[in-house]
Amino acid sequence: MKVISLLAATIAVVSAIPPAESKYPKQWGSPPMFGTMDYRAFPGGYGHGSGTEARWIQEHMGQEKKENNGRISFPPAFGEPPAMQTRDFRPLPFGYGFGSGTIATWLEQKALELYGETVEEYNSEYAVESEGNRRKLTSGAGTPVNVTDPEVVAAARAGMEFVVREKQTNGENAFLMILSVRRGTQQIVAGVKYSLVVAVSDGQDHYIEVLDQAWRTPRYALLAHVADAKVVRQLQMLGEGGHGIWRGNQVSKYPKQWGSPPMIGTMDYRAFPGGYGHGSGTEARWIQEHMDQEKKENNGRISFPPAFGEPPAIQTDDLRPLPFGYGMGSGTIAAWLEQKALELYGETVEEYNAEVSGNGNGPQRK
Repeated sequence: MKVISLLAATIAVVSAIPPAESKYPKQWGSPPMFGTMDYRAFPGGYGHGSGTEARWIQEHMGQEKKENNGRISFPPAFGEPPAMQTRDFRPLPFGYGFGSGTIATWLEQKALELYGETVEEYNSEYAVESEGNRRKLTSGAGTPVNVTDPEVVAAARAGMEFVVREKQTNGENAFLMILSVRRGTQQIVAGVKYSLVVAVSDGQDHYIEVLDQAWRTPRYALLAHVADAKVVRQLQMLGEGGHGIWRGNQVSKYPKQWGSPPMIGTMDYRAFPGGYGHGSGTEARWIQEHMDQEKKENNGRISFPPAFGEPPAIQTDDLRPLPFGYGMGSGTIAAWLEQKALELYGETVEEYNAEVSGNGNGPQRK
């Protein structure tokens, strides 16, 4: 009788022990209970184990990549990835696609620290896949873009804004406006990588590679840029796919009723009113004139940039100055405008305020 009581108590204690927390993302479920008797490095930096579990990991990573626009969950034990990252673009270890050097180093460090797996082990185990990923990086890989797609146009504009900023940083008085998108491809990586040839107001064709990561702020990163004669080779590598013309006055970033912005402007570079990004003083004055006109005619209401989408439906009940010259409104709208201007056009409230206050010669850039 004592034996039976002891056995029952043991079973009760064992039943009360909570199951061990999985080292995998919760949405993956539980890994296989039985597997082959081999031992190998796992994808994802999850350590080592059987080929059965390795394939299970790879299947879930592949499924997430397909369903989440190239994004794959990192191991929960790794914690949050670094918030501050370098702006480069390189293959990430352990099969995570592409990302910054900061993330690459963080993944390598965490996999070794928590699960004892090295990049060298993984690369040795999956050498064929690594070669395949490198092949995908070659210029021109991907599918042809629709050059009238607003997403493509926005990426092209963002890319050329980065080019202008670089020139400004190097002391050049640059003013560049996109006249047309000639051709391009897109490739799903850790986001969307656009390879585009654009005709610009300096009379040259420019080839740009832009990474669009909609979940990050700022949203865009410039990966590559060449101009003039070198672009001929890029056009050849892009092939006939993606051929087409987008002209600046077909898809405007401004409200439709404003018409087209000036095609010729001063050679300065400044933050725009309305959170529309950066460009010449000529275009800045054109924006301000239209905002002032709308404010006068519409009882103080001014159109927001179309690319910002609909403003939040639920708002706080306060009243405060809105950024970028929009007058007064709720804190919700103020935060939404600040976020959208930075995410879509790379403009900050500080830049605009410095421009309006007349501190120095426009916004200061690093």
